[in-house]
Formats: sequence, C-alpha cells, structure tokens
Amino acid sequence: MLLNACMDVAKALSNLIDSTKDACGKSSDDNSMDRLKSSAKEMVQSVSSLLKTVKSAEDKASRGTRALEIAVDAVSSDIKALDNASVGAVSASPEDLIRAAKEITQATTKAVAAGNTAKQDDIAAAGNMGRKAITDMLNTCKGASVNAESEALKLKVLQSGRSTSMAYRDMLEYMCDLSLVDNLRTANSSSIPGKSLKASRISSVVLRN
Repeated sequence: MLLNACMDVAKALSNLIDSTKDACGKSSDDNSMDRLKSSAKEMVQSVSSLLKTVKSAEDKASRGTRALEIAVDAVSSDIKALDNASVGAVSASPEDLIRAAKEITQATTKAVAAGNTAKQDDIAAAGNMGRKAITDMLNTCKGASVNAESEALKLKVLQSGRSTSMAYRDMLEYMCDLSLVDNLRTANSSSIPGKSLKASRISSVVLRN
C-alpha cells in the first residue's frame, strides 16, 4: 500500500512535468493550461495521500479502508488521463483487451469476496488488485484506440474503458463507505455493486469489431 502511494506520487510528478512542457509558451486560455492545473491538483492529492498512508501504515484497523481510498483516487486519476489518450500509449491488440477484461472480472470477484469476509487484509488486497486491473485495462484501451481503424471505433473503445472504470470506482467507494462504518460484515453481499459488474462493455467492443 505504501509502495503504491509512492508510485502514485512519481506518476503524478511525471504527468505534471509533461503538462508543464506542453503548456510552456502557450496562452492562458489554451487547453494545455487546464491540463496543467489538473496535473498540479493531482500532484497535491498524491502527496497528501502518501502522507495519510504513512500515518496509517501501522494501523491495521484501517489498512483495508485506506487501500480502498487510494484505489479510488488512482482510478479517478486514470480516468482523467483518458482525455489525453495518445500520450504514453503503448500499442495494444484486441487480444490484449480481452485479457484486460478478464482481469477486471477477477478483480470484481475478489472485491465481492472481501466484502463477505470484511477482513482488513482481504479488503486491502481487493483494493490493490482492482486498482492494478483498472490501470492495466485503461492503458490497454489507450493502446488499442491508437490503432483503431476508425475514429468511431476509437471513441467506442475509450468510452467502454471509461464507463467500466467508473462503475468499478463506484463499487470501491461503496465498499469504502461500508468499511468506514464497520458495516461490511453485516451488509448483504448482493447489495455490493460489483456483484453485477461485468467487463462486457470492453469485450463486446472486441467481439463486434
């Protein structure tokens, strides 16, 4: 968890550097200035998150909740990064998309299981696994969009990744809220949004094209 927080700071710093380079010499009303402001906010948020993580590193009672909070922040940042999909994108194939979709399904199953046990270690593991699965999936979507045969397909792939990520983030936030009130154990597992979350939004794009 601490390592993930450090990686978030490094990633945010890299994005801030790229945004600063892009905005250099541009007018104040240029779109690059908005991206620079967003990157600066992300940097502040990442550093703040790291400090909170360090503070709670030895507190086992909040380990799972903190992991979920970090995962939510990371997924939110990754979703924003889709607005500049071509930056840092690595080529990806339809097969890569299918593998990424399967990872989302596995992470969802892990999250639902953690909701059933309500153990902090299980919750933390689910948060970390989901966060990685979403990051990998969005990177794959960006890579696949670069090679898309048409603009329509490119937008479809990116929107599929965005909507799936937002649904997964909603599930993590729901679990986090329950964890904060120590209510995961008593909550009906069927009420966890992830129970019905599927990666079909992405795989369906692959199968239809």
